[in-house]
Amino acid sequence: MNIQEILAEERVYRNVPGIFPDGPIGFTFHYDDERRIERNIPVDKILDLCRRAYRQYPRDILYLHDESFVIEDAENFRVAVIKTEIAPNKYKYLIPTARYDLRIGPRETVFRVE
Repeated sequence: MNIQEILAEERVYRNVPGIFPDGPIGFTFHYDDERRIERNIPVDKILDLCRRAYRQYPRDILYLHDESFVIEDAENFRVAVIKTEIAPNKYKYLIPTARYDLRIGPRETVFRVE
C-alpha cells in the first residue's frame, strides 16, 4: 500500500496532541484496526518512540513537509509516519503501520533513536 492509497482511505482513530509541536498524531484504520492487535504493539510504545525522535531531531522533523519518514529504535522496531500539511504551518502526522524490521524505502528518511 503506497502513501496515496493510505491517505485516500484514511480514517483516523485517536488524535494525540503534544508530541510534535506543529500537529497531532493520528492512527490510520490500517494500523489501529488491523495491525495493532495482530502485532501486539501498544500505542504507548509508538508514542514514546515519536517523543524520543522529536527530542533528538526537532529541527529535522519540523523541516519535513508532506512526506513520509521512519522512526527506528535500537531493536529495529520501526514506525512509519506520514506528515501532511493541513493548513499553512499546521500538520498532521499519521501512523499507517509499525513493526519490527519494517521495510524502508531507498530514499526514505530514517530517524534512529537512542
